[in-house]
Amino acid sequence: MSITKKKTNQAKKSNNNHKQLRVGKEFWGIFIKSIKDFRRNAKILIGIVMVAALPAALLALVQAQDSTLATYLSIFSFFMTLALIWGIAKINTGNKISIKQAYYEGTSNFIKFILVALVLALQFIPFAVGATILINAIATTTIVISAWDWLILGTIWLVLAMPTFYWLSHYVFSIFEVGANNLTPISALRTSKTVTKGRGFMIFGHFLLLLLSLILVTILPSVLLIYLYILTKGNQIFLSLLQLVSLLIILPIFYLYLQNFYQYLKTNGKISSRQKN
Repeated sequence: MSITKKKTNQAKKSNNNHKQLRVGKEFWGIFIKSIKDFRRNAKILIGIVMVAALPAALLALVQAQDSTLATYLSIFSFFMTLALIWGIAKINTGNKISIKQAYYEGTSNFIKFILVALVLALQFIPFAVGATILINAIATTTIVISAWDWLILGTIWLVLAMPTFYWLSHYVFSIFEVGANNLTPISALRTSKTVTKGRGFMIFGHFLLLLLSLILVTILPSVLLIYLYILTKGNQIFLSLLQLVSLLIILPIFYLYLQNFYQYLKTNGKISSRQKN
């Protein structure tokens, strides 16, 4: 009996290790493809981001504390994101596009995109509540926080954040259904959930690996610009350059990866006809 139980535990452990290796292998293949896609289409992708990112960086130097300006830039960033998603979808199907096309044709679903973005933003509420509790606890305490206190606070944050992680892993890809496939917000959310059903942990693993990889990709220019910022005793130009370079590199690769990963889930997923309906 004990031998059978031991073999079962070993089989489970082996299966878990195999799944972890498979996620890493899947991620690496998709990430390398995304980097290659970025290199092949860098001119158009950087151009799409530059239209919004460059004015934002320049205006931030002049009126960094202007709330009205921040609102306009936020709205413009939505247009840029939608144009970028549309452009990536067209590029992946072999179409040649221009920056003008990306903004003229790609942003036609702006209202649908805003509605989906609003749903995704609402999904961040549990995460934000947990973060607020943790930050307030740290800011208002007058004594040294013990390891147990940190553990309790961190656990509360994690528990509250779990719904956010679950929802985002199922619904984040709806932005591609709206931006590229012209679905209604409800249909886009349903399609994203169908494609990702039963894959939450795998998707979360991919997101963690993507975050680490993007940090590594941008670490060299970031360190250089931060060093120049310190060397020049706080020259804001270098912080603006850091923001600009980060956006021009991170955003295209991030959305390229999400698009490629979503296509991978669609083509390699075992979705039954009942789930599709």
